[in-house]
Amino acid sequence: MSYWHAFIHDFRGLVEIVAARIGKRPLATKLSHDIHTIKRWLKDGEPTRPDDVGWVIRLALLNGIDVDRFQTFAPIYKLSTESSYELNLNIAPPDFSWLSDVQRPPEIPSRFCGISLPSPLGLSASPLTANEHWMKLMLGLGYGLSTFKTRRTGQCSPYAPPQIAYVKTPPELSEYSPERPPDVEVAFTRTGIPGFVPNLVNSLGIPSENPSDWRAIYERASALRGGRFVGISIVGDAADEPSTISDWKTAVARARECKPPFIELNFSCPNLKGRADVFSDPPLVKRLCQDAAALVKQDGIPLAIKLPHLPEEMLRDILRASAGLVQAISLRNTIRVRPFEIEENGGHRIPAFKGREFGGLSGPCTYSLTVQLLQASLAIRKELGLEFDLIVGGGVARSADVVELLNLGWSNGANVIVQATNAPIFDPLLAWKLRYHLEQVQIGQADRRGDEMLAARDSIEIASLKNAVIAQTEINKKPRSTLRVSDHVLAEKWNSFILERSRVALGKPAKPEPPRSVNDWIAIFTSDK
Repeated sequence: MSYWHAFIHDFRGLVEIVAARIGKRPLATKLSHDIHTIKRWLKDGEPTRPDDVGWVIRLALLNGIDVDRFQTFAPIYKLSTESSYELNLNIAPPDFSWLSDVQRPPEIPSRFCGISLPSPLGLSASPLTANEHWMKLMLGLGYGLSTFKTRRTGQCSPYAPPQIAYVKTPPELSEYSPERPPDVEVAFTRTGIPGFVPNLVNSLGIPSENPSDWRAIYERASALRGGRFVGISIVGDAADEPSTISDWKTAVARARECKPPFIELNFSCPNLKGRADVFSDPPLVKRLCQDAAALVKQDGIPLAIKLPHLPEEMLRDILRASAGLVQAISLRNTIRVRPFEIEENGGHRIPAFKGREFGGLSGPCTYSLTVQLLQASLAIRKELGLEFDLIVGGGVARSADVVELLNLGWSNGANVIVQATNAPIFDPLLAWKLRYHLEQVQIGQADRRGDEMLAARDSIEIASLKNAVIAQTEINKKPRSTLRVSDHVLAEKWNSFILERSRVALGKPAKPEPPRSVNDWIAIFTSDK
């Protein structure tokens, strides 16, 4: 049985909605089948060729159809409570050839530190980027700039299982402080856990092979199609500051020898035991960035520093300390929390991960913190007159989240690339969805929009944008009228609409209001004329 059965639970329903949108006969023609095949699918829903499922998904996305309702959102990576990290990692990834072998999604040209990319969405350092087998799968699914899972200067084992848990009730994070991490109740099964993309807490540590082994793994990954977009994340660690500085230099030197497109200095891991966080010491951050910059200067390899969610003053100190030494800031790592579970007998709280107080929270419930941290970083960037690109991730679960982060960067004159972790585990189609969404936004609008208009994030905004352009055209074509709506005015009014619509609770879907109509836009364009 093909893996598509584990990914799509209602193929017949998917065919029905695509056929309703474009017609049964055109659907058959586009899939190189006869009409009888389509009718058979509509009756029993079983294709004989697995790649037909991929082609139907492609046609659905090409025509702006939401395919979420047909997906299982089953994890593609084994989130086992008993087996080890190494065992889970070495399980062969699922076979997505039925999807990745069909025509690839459109390229959405993007840039990071001068690197041309096929998409503004990639993968942050995680098990999905830990070896060439997982990287081949994810690059084949359309992800762009990605980060090879953080490695060390020596071999280090992960924490004992269990290592990953599901969040039962998301914590209140509006007043989050890393010094006062909230308690989070977790479970080790998904039963009763809400959401297509659930919230997780992990406690892996930072496992690593020795440098010769992980460099060999990276070289195989970088040789893949799209592998040239995979950077390396490294971390240094030691008992005292001089040894820590030396270890960081060694880690950068080992990564530099691989000639990656960028190197990420991971200054944050919220679930390590008994180690001071590098980001809490700005002078040390500056020293580490200086040493790293000196090592990679000759090769021209961009440097990024990865940070957790920080108070604004601490963030300002770090950005000031690293100014001119790094080319990018990576926001953010998981959120430090205290995970616990309830004993079956007695009902007492006990640590979820034996012997470990903290874990790293990730998932949609943290998205609001990502937006806040990006906004703070952009404000400080402008305040201090700094120049750096941003890699932004944390809580990204849907195309609208990605577009919102890209828009925040553009509206503040900064280049933003987005990375995801949780969502690709449960929705590996996310990169496809984004690329088809952004292409749909651009179709018919490229000449008018240029680079000055914020991108639509969902179907409501796509329809509103089309209606805005129709309204502009109708006003401008009226004979003997002195009123004209310039592209500049169109952009101004459109951007105001997007920003106004963003004033919903952060991290939650926008209100389900209808699209702004042509008449609405005409009234807006003419109200102050």
